[in-house]
Amino acid sequence: MTELMTDTFEAAMTRAVASLRRVDELNEQYRAGSVRVNVPDALRDGDRAIDTLVEQHLPASYAALQAASRGLFFSLPVAFDPTESVGPYLAIIDRDPGGKPYRFLDMGALIATQAFGDNEPAIVRAVLESLPFVATRYAHSEYQTVLSLRLKAALTRIAPAGAPRHFIVNTGAEAVENAIKSVLMNRVMTSPDGDGGFIVSFDGAFHGRTLGALAATGQDKYKDGFGPLPGVTHVPYGDLEAVRAAMGPDVAGILVEPVQGEGGVLPAPPGFLRELRALTSSAGSLLLADEVQTGIGRTGKFLAFEHDAVQADVVALAKALGGGVPIGAMVCKKFLEEALPPGSHGSTFGGNPLASAAALAVLDVLENDGLLAQVNQRGEELSQLLSKTASKFPKLVECTRGRGLLQALVLREGVDARKVMTSLQESGVLLTIAGGQALRFSPPLHSIAFWSRTFCRPNWSRSCSARRLRSGRVMFSVSRIAWRFSQTVNCLKMLCSWLR
Repeated sequence: MTELMTDTFEAAMTRAVASLRRVDELNEQYRAGSVRVNVPDALRDGDRAIDTLVEQHLPASYAALQAASRGLFFSLPVAFDPTESVGPYLAIIDRDPGGKPYRFLDMGALIATQAFGDNEPAIVRAVLESLPFVATRYAHSEYQTVLSLRLKAALTRIAPAGAPRHFIVNTGAEAVENAIKSVLMNRVMTSPDGDGGFIVSFDGAFHGRTLGALAATGQDKYKDGFGPLPGVTHVPYGDLEAVRAAMGPDVAGILVEPVQGEGGVLPAPPGFLRELRALTSSAGSLLLADEVQTGIGRTGKFLAFEHDAVQADVVALAKALGGGVPIGAMVCKKFLEEALPPGSHGSTFGGNPLASAAALAVLDVLENDGLLAQVNQRGEELSQLLSKTASKFPKLVECTRGRGLLQALVLREGVDARKVMTSLQESGVLLTIAGGQALRFSPPLHSIAFWSRTFCRPNWSRSCSARRLRSGRVMFSVSRIAWRFSQTVNCLKMLCSWLR
């Protein structure tokens, strides 16, 4: 080894050791309850747009964003710093006067991809232990490694009985594309006319942004400008009569989310999934489950379909499967393996070592840490909290809904949900909007014992007393932003106090 290579490796090892020590320190502080939201007070100035406030008060983030200004788009105008993030607390590159990183509380788990939060030791350890594999570029079904084979064995073990076949990909859209292709090809191979037929999907659905998944998506805002996308018929979600009317000999399958995430966190009505199973079975068509957002324990079961004791023929997985590392999978019943013979689909980086190592760690935690029981318990706590907020302000909040740790507070029409979200961002809390009026809560799963112990306290309502409001110590500064949407702010006072 040359002297230059030796110096390079030693420098890399020094940085790696320092990074690991910092991860350990962050997790100790987090579990001790000492990590908190930390944003500049001036960021809560409701008189000015958040982009202007970032330019003035978060100069490091502003400079980084300006350097990347030719990128197509971004939403929150800050630059995150993963080296200082832990659990649901996402650090940014800007520091406060004391040198500590500013931090946001992410109640969206990076769009539901961070199963256990940032810098989760199980994921970090798995990646490091697999370093000889991760440093290579082996991928694709033609270049199997022991890691990708172990992942397939784990999926076989943890997936519902009767679904032993799987194909590893990189994203949720790719998993949905595979599911659709397998179902259409199955009809080509089994129907007298040799035609693929079409898929029944639902209004309000979201299945991805590639063209096949986009065709199945039931929201025009995602499809406008992309021309007619054939092969899918959409019917109202939860309407069994509409589904029955759409069924016919040309229907290859029904694609459904057990909880419509982007559609507004809308759970399937009781019995709806069971009826879909019965309809497809009697018609000789197939049932496809999009569990990209709801799977991997998000609702308290490995798959949300399991709450209804329903088994789909094909399941699409992604998001939390990699614990923050991009990976997806299509899981299907054995008889469908002939519908996607070798070469009918490929994925250049599907099952790559880094993604496989991370996914193995996620599945190991799901199997061995008693996590799903915790998700059910904490999900009930979150649901009760949101329900109390809704009952307190019935003129502003239409309802709450969800399952497990996928919940929503649905604001009434006329309440500007985007302004609410922006004010939460200015106060250090990150949420997403779904279905136009739903504030979506999908916090990390594994670390919930820590944030729930801190936030879901019995006397939560006392923390929003008039004295605290006057002192300005709650999340919203009413004097600064009430003039913009005072009633909406009041609606979320207690909720924000809990998050704080």
